[in-house]
Amino acid sequence: MSLWQQLIYVLLRATIFIRESGFSELSVAIWQGLIELNFCGPKSPEEPVDRIKTFGEFWETELPRVGEENALGWNHFVQQSGDIDAPGSIIDATTNELDGNGLFRSWSAAERRRHNASSLPARTLDDVAEDDPYRQDAELARKIFSGLSTTLDLAEYYMAFEWKNEPATIKKVCKGLLKQHPTSLRLYNAYAMIEAARGNRDVSNNSLTSTPATLLRTKQYLRSNRDYLLSSGNFYHAALHTELLALLEYLTTTSPQETQSSTQGNITSALTIYTTLSTTLTIHPTAHELLLQSSARLLHHHARTGPFRPALLRQHLTTYLTLFPSNTIFLSLYTWNESRLRIENRVRAILHSTVLLLEHDVLTSRIFAITYEIQHGTIHSARSAFEHAVASPACRASPALWRLYLLYCLQTPEFVGMAKDIWYRALNACPWAKELYVLGLERLEGIVAFEELRRTWRVMGEKELRVHVDLEERFEDMVELEEGRKMGRLGFRQ
Repeated sequence: MSLWQQLIYVLLRATIFIRESGFSELSVAIWQGLIELNFCGPKSPEEPVDRIKTFGEFWETELPRVGEENALGWNHFVQQSGDIDAPGSIIDATTNELDGNGLFRSWSAAERRRHNASSLPARTLDDVAEDDPYRQDAELARKIFSGLSTTLDLAEYYMAFEWKNEPATIKKVCKGLLKQHPTSLRLYNAYAMIEAARGNRDVSNNSLTSTPATLLRTKQYLRSNRDYLLSSGNFYHAALHTELLALLEYLTTTSPQETQSSTQGNITSALTIYTTLSTTLTIHPTAHELLLQSSARLLHHHARTGPFRPALLRQHLTTYLTLFPSNTIFLSLYTWNESRLRIENRVRAILHSTVLLLEHDVLTSRIFAITYEIQHGTIHSARSAFEHAVASPACRASPALWRLYLLYCLQTPEFVGMAKDIWYRALNACPWAKELYVLGLERLEGIVAFEELRRTWRVMGEKELRVHVDLEERFEDMVELEEGRKMGRLGFRQ
């Protein structure tokens, strides 16, 4: 991993930590600043100190930043010599309604409303309900991707993002991106997969197949470019060329070695193409794993569209899991194949012999094992999977895992009595994770004594987590009310 990749990873982990502590506005602002600084700034050469200074001037104007409505960017600010009107103020209309009969449950709801309303850094002129030094709308990611889609890597992510969130307009988005990158095989391949997923098989196939002469030229082109990319060390793009070559082979040829219906292609020849390159890509794990994921997807497609041999899938997926035991795509397909035969021991065997070994242990694999036991095992095997997961060095500090464990106990009558202990263990393992405090205060009222809940609420302040809705005044009012009741009882006795 290069130095810049390591730096981005460290920053990502840091901003996730900041967000989970309740400071989502600060986390968003950090990424806004970095994107403006690196992608949206003036092109004129400047010394780093001077560049940071001029960027600071733009930031302090509180003009819309990348991802926000009407954002034009730092470069536009410089071109206009700073002569731009400031945006209008934002009015925060949320309320903090608390119910004395369910104080912590109502506080959790109010705290979440306040968190959702203050997800962008506030400006000095904004009319917000609290003194907020920090303060992402739902369109933030879309606007960032759209603005930076001229970069090929981000264009592919943008296409995937729009397909996931706005499938009705994906065709227009894809055509625009392909117009920007007309020679990108990656984008054409992504577009073909999207059209196939939408059920437009003819459109998908037409993007990959044509007349026999064109097919021959296309295959020759893909092979020669794949070989050139391999020789030049560009393994990632070599894998992409191989994927397209395998798909073409699958769609346009036949073979007697495997049963093939009218809706299926030549799986034998396609797998041969994947396997041949797989032996070469062992020196580049990332490209190798992506290549095998493509092979697994094709195996799944083949199995869903006609007759197939389960042993064929098992053979290849076992190999893929041996190479990449943390890959949940391979694990999911392996489980899907075995579940058709109702053979569950094979799944548990590969989990314990390969996937969950200490050297391979990751959170996604643990979540998979838990989900598998919930769906195919008993409540006790599911709880055992949870316990093994939270005891794992790789997963014990995951707030998401502890949250799932707590919710599972609360939703399982036999384990409700364990919920309090699970909650305190979760807070001890992840003391920075505000959501774990909020969840427990919301769901454990009536299970945990009021005084314990109050002490735990105050721990958030001691840990310097972000709390929007203060309860101290309400606590004081409750103390005064209780003292008044005591005095009344004493007077009555006299």
